[in-house]
Amino acid sequence: MELYFTNDFYQQVARLIKKSKDGYQSCIEDIISFIDCSTLEGIVSGNPKLRKFETVQLLKIRLKNSRQKLSKRDGYRLIVVSNTKNQSLSLVYIYPKMGKYAQASISETDELNLLNKFLIESKNQTLRSFDYQLPDFLELFQK
Repeated sequence: MELYFTNDFYQQVARLIKKSKDGYQSCIEDIISFIDCSTLEGIVSGNPKLRKFETVQLLKIRLKNSRQKLSKRDGYRLIVVSNTKNQSLSLVYIYPKMGKYAQASISETDELNLLNKFLIESKNQTLRSFDYQLPDFLELFQK
């Protein structure tokens, strides 16, 4: 499975992990842990589909927040685009359900905006790829 992320995802993660007192420091580890234990088929079949276009789907994934010891229900929502044709997963947005930056949900307009931004970055070949080994992924956010 090829992995990518958008600029929106990068900015949101950087904002979440900026201050350890906010309790989001584990979000990168929680994402990597989820990806490590998953297959693309499992991710696609086991998570709610927000939008679907042929082989491309916008999905909402529940993730635990291990730093605050929160369950999947109260942890993060990871918004991803899966493409079963080219076996790729693109991380497009993440938001916490609890804490300083909590969001209840994302609107349909936000879903469409995220999908549109993804399509633009994909077309312009500005999606960032990564090897989902924890040290490599953490390094991206420490620059």
